[in-house]
Amino acid sequence: MPEQGVGAAFIATFRNLPRARPVSSLLILAVVLYAFYYPAAYAGQAATGLPVAVVTPTQSALTRALVEDLNASHAIEVAAVIPSTAEASDLMRRGVVDGVVILPDRFESDLARGAPSGVAVWLNGGYLVRVTSVGKAVAAAAAHVAETRLEGLPQAARAAKLAPTLKQESLFNPTEGYGDYAVPAVSLIILQQTLLLGAGVIAALRRETGAAPMRRSARLGLWLALTAIGTGSCLFYFGFVFWVQDYPRGGDLGGVVLLSPVFAAGVSALGLLLGGLFDRHERVLQVLVGTSAPLFFLAGAAWPHFMMPKLLVWLACLSPSTAAVQAFVPMNAMGASLAEVAPQAAGLVALAAIFGALWLLLDPPRSSLVRRSGK
Repeated sequence: MPEQGVGAAFIATFRNLPRARPVSSLLILAVVLYAFYYPAAYAGQAATGLPVAVVTPTQSALTRALVEDLNASHAIEVAAVIPSTAEASDLMRRGVVDGVVILPDRFESDLARGAPSGVAVWLNGGYLVRVTSVGKAVAAAAAHVAETRLEGLPQAARAAKLAPTLKQESLFNPTEGYGDYAVPAVSLIILQQTLLLGAGVIAALRRETGAAPMRRSARLGLWLALTAIGTGSCLFYFGFVFWVQDYPRGGDLGGVVLLSPVFAAGVSALGLLLGGLFDRHERVLQVLVGTSAPLFFLAGAAWPHFMMPKLLVWLACLSPSTAAVQAFVPMNAMGASLAEVAPQAAGLVALAAIFGALWLLLDPPRSSLVRRSGK
């Protein structure tokens, strides 16, 4: 006879977890593995040593100084100095270089007159991170060479000193690293998907094994147990993993602690509801695992919501990860308070209440979304 009380179902969930390998591998092993596996790819934070080609019609002291400045940059390395743009275009097309710096014919003479002409830069738009790194390094090197050359020209030097200077600082990501940008947002997707799939597998396993229907008290106990597991995973990431990986943290810790159970409750209830639509637990993974990438882009971290079609934004709001990314990233990395992310927090509360009520009140469906073959 299955445990039907809240406390009994809560305890039974943890007691049975080690024996249910598909569930424990998702709720525990996958959470720990991704905590260190995913950030490892971005340990360097910024792209370095990206190859570029310099196109110049003449080999002069000025062009050699520019090449030296480019090589001194941590981000790029001059792979070739060539006379024609056709050869440079071929190198970029074949993937030999990530950028091309083109010096105009009258670059040195114009610079000597105090009227420098522009420096053209070709970049491969297919790689956003590389484009940013190459563009910044080339701009800095060209500006340094021009400034050095202008020092011997009093009139131009005076004009340069009078010109306003621009100092750019990156708030909330002082290293301007890709890991500091991507991992805090992707972590919410990882936390949601592992808990969502784990809860879904539990519900699907009950249908697959023909388990007796659960009373509402038992459903509540199961939901609370999964919420506790999800909350522990959130605090493990935000409190330990971010510290070990040295990602932006230390914002509103109290708000993070308060909102983590709400996020976990919404995700676990949604997983239990979706899992009940399948008659085999493998189907849960086959259908839902492919939603991770779309959910990341719909969360608004990679592309702002105001640039998306309204229908996609409305659909994105049905996923707890959307509000979670918009709430936890500012609280973790930007010093935002819980009050400042109140709309997102309210959205998480609403989703947890709606999905939780549906899980407690609705009976499992009699038909499956995906049936066994041959039936």
